[in-house]
Amino acid sequence: MKNCILITNVDSLLGYALSYRFLEEWNRERQHESDAILRDKTEFRLLCRERQGLEDLELLGAKIMEVADYTNKDKMKEFMNGVGYVMFLPENSNQTIKEGETVVECAKEQGVDYVTMLSYMGADYAKKNDKHLNEYRHLEKCVSQHFNHNSYCVMRSAMWHQFYYYYGPMIEDKNRIQLPVHDKAEFGSIDLTDLVDAVYNLSAFPQQDSYGGGFVDLAHLYATNLRKKNKTLFEFTSRHNITPKNLVQSAADGLERKNMTYERVSPETLYDYLRRIHNDNRFRQRPIQRATDIVGHQRKSKEDRPYTFPLGRYLNDCVIESILEYWKMVDSGKEEHSTDDLEKAIGRHPTTVDQFFKNNKDQFNRLR
Repeated sequence: MKNCILITNVDSLLGYALSYRFLEEWNRERQHESDAILRDKTEFRLLCRERQGLEDLELLGAKIMEVADYTNKDKMKEFMNGVGYVMFLPENSNQTIKEGETVVECAKEQGVDYVTMLSYMGADYAKKNDKHLNEYRHLEKCVSQHFNHNSYCVMRSAMWHQFYYYYGPMIEDKNRIQLPVHDKAEFGSIDLTDLVDAVYNLSAFPQQDSYGGGFVDLAHLYATNLRKKNKTLFEFTSRHNITPKNLVQSAADGLERKNMTYERVSPETLYDYLRRIHNDNRFRQRPIQRATDIVGHQRKSKEDRPYTFPLGRYLNDCVIESILEYWKMVDSGKEEHSTDDLEKAIGRHPTTVDQFFKNNKDQFNRLR
């Protein structure tokens, strides 16, 4: 019986956040008698390079599986055995394509029912020298070649507001935001909480017919719900683009700082800054969630949940190179088109960058 849900690259910011969101709901629903049978027959398998920092996911009931080599087909087929639903997040490595192809091929060979691939806006118009965006585009095609239109979807997202946490020390030290783009460049970002809510909602709802629909586990439920959407591409974008000046104004207003400025810098300068953040002690641990922030499973505070906080270790060289590719695309004038996919999926207005800074002022203060 294919009752397992498998998520790859869980030791990344998006992988961890998605896993936490799905597991939290899984645990919550298991407390309800009507949902317990469906939940108890479900297994979550989370693939990672190393389990450091994933203890919370294990406490929530997931099986953490370390992957020494994503290109080892025998081992990957073993991981895929009994899996009905895969959330495929490509690795941030020097072998992204080979590793990703192995995941997709093994999922197909083991009879996985449905694959959701997480990708990025810009993958469809990446230039030849945009190495990482081209890798995502290649893997999007790989998924579509191995699975029919009823068995896969690609969810592309814009950059996340949470990237700006990495700018906390810069804002504190220089009262400035530095990016490698001209001051009239336009770009957009979305909130990571909104993104994981969108992926969860599209997978888990509608549920009204689930208990009479013969579903025996969540893998089956998620695959069925995504098939009902009859859509192979979701694009989660902001509704409006902003300029560097708008970004600085949002940060200054939300963080209550005066005279904040913008400076265009070289890609090399941003690369060096992010490499320093990689080792910065302020980004070693996730914030601790206060018990008073959660009342009856509802968030009392608008502040980010700890699982969306970007740790320094997520900033390996490949991730930093991907960030620089994105800004190069922005600087070239390639504007992202806007969709309402995110708003439809979460059933509310997405969090704006203004709201992000305002809601997380205390988080930024912690980064001083």
